[in-house]
Amino acid sequence: MANNDVSVVETSARSVETAITQALAELGRTRNEVTVSIIDPGNPGRILGFGAQPARVRVSVRVPGDEGEDDESSEDTGHQAVHREQAFAPLPVGSANATAVAETARRILSELLHHMHFDEAHIEVVELEPLTLNVRAPDAADLIGRRGETLRAIQFIVGIMVNKALDTHVRITIDIDGYRARREVLLRDLALRFASRVVATGAPVQLEAMPPNERRIVHMVLAEHPDVATESTGEGDNRRIVIMLRH
Repeated sequence: MANNDVSVVETSARSVETAITQALAELGRTRNEVTVSIIDPGNPGRILGFGAQPARVRVSVRVPGDEGEDDESSEDTGHQAVHREQAFAPLPVGSANATAVAETARRILSELLHHMHFDEAHIEVVELEPLTLNVRAPDAADLIGRRGETLRAIQFIVGIMVNKALDTHVRITIDIDGYRARREVLLRDLALRFASRVVATGAPVQLEAMPPNERRIVHMVLAEHPDVATESTGEGDNRRIVIMLRH
């Protein structure tokens, strides 16, 4: 089924927390805006990872005004039921807390970059809500990594450290020399170009594997397209978007 509004996603990863983080990125939501169903907590396996099984979660956007439990309280996974995870309470919007969170995030990111030997990096707070930090550094490409892999790892680590330090859950976006903005322009162009190909040929097109935040951009660009629809397929790092004719 085409994932046009991207209101529910299922993801799998090595841990439940990583799977939830991937789903939140694809939905573009914070923890308090969604309901999390742990389909399978996974298994880390034995020594060297033998017997490991990925964790699987379903994350759905909450309907405004609906604070009750879901109608379905459990899902049979063959050996256990689905567990619900309670969301963290967000910091009050528009309060001095936003500035405090930004300063904490800036400090933690600065310390991390110092340990990575990027002492000349300059960090600026671009936006408080949602919190966005931008890093300017002489060797920006090394911080970005292949297709943004290093950047995503930095953002993930900083997010965990900030939320643990403040005992809350806030979404933090980290950019490096405007990489994300440039990448978004490229992805928008890519989505529209392949959509035109699908319309012209009638054949579906499968894009390269992308991280959740980049898949979300493609979904959003084509959500209102009159002739094509999108859906995500695959698991984990191999999850891809398929563009097809709208039925």
